[in-house]
Amino acid sequence: MKLINSQMNFQIVTEEGYVNSLVIENRDFFRSAIQDIYDQINGREGSFVLSENNKIMDFSKSTELITQFVPFEINSKRLITKLYNNIKTAVMEPELYREMYEIKSNVCRYMDSIVNELDFNIKYNEDFDVTALLKVMDMRFEDEYDTLSDKVMEYIMNVEKLEGSKLHILVNFRSYVNRREVECFCETMIKHNINILLIDNVEYDKFNFEKRIIVDEQLCEIY
Repeated sequence: MKLINSQMNFQIVTEEGYVNSLVIENRDFFRSAIQDIYDQINGREGSFVLSENNKIMDFSKSTELITQFVPFEINSKRLITKLYNNIKTAVMEPELYREMYEIKSNVCRYMDSIVNELDFNIKYNEDFDVTALLKVMDMRFEDEYDTLSDKVMEYIMNVEKLEGSKLHILVNFRSYVNRREVECFCETMIKHNINILLIDNVEYDKFNFEKRIIVDEQLCEIY
């Protein structure tokens, strides 16, 4: 993938075995760059262009922006919906479908038993689908992890599984975790060929596997 900005000359190119980082020391450009990324993910215009093999990609479908780490929500409504849809597809497999049919039958028999014990005219939905069962069971992603970096890592891997390959942009992630955690996080992303861009407003010590571009206070680009 290649990410460019119409206001600047830099090109951020993903490469196997590396993670990319962008340090923006100019506060005005830092703010406008993050705002543009956010706007473009939500279908509005901005200054960034993302491409792959010289083909412009749909920014809203190919980019993930993470700006909030405390608290960090691993169970976003968008991902839970995708998870449920994924499960509904899996349930159509013959063995799981038979089991689901048996569960529905047992639930309906149980509901009939309850209705028969009550002196009311009651009806219920006998044709509920698997989504209703998932909501009752409150099915969601595990959210208890030893470290914040592990939690963010799991979230990104869930996004990759459910929505496909993306460029994951993390803003000031290094402000929340120590250097060793960042290193382990990046190494895991590299191992799984997940595209990462770390955007910071201050410079941190560089890793051997890190490709860095700096935009300083005067908007000069340093490679």
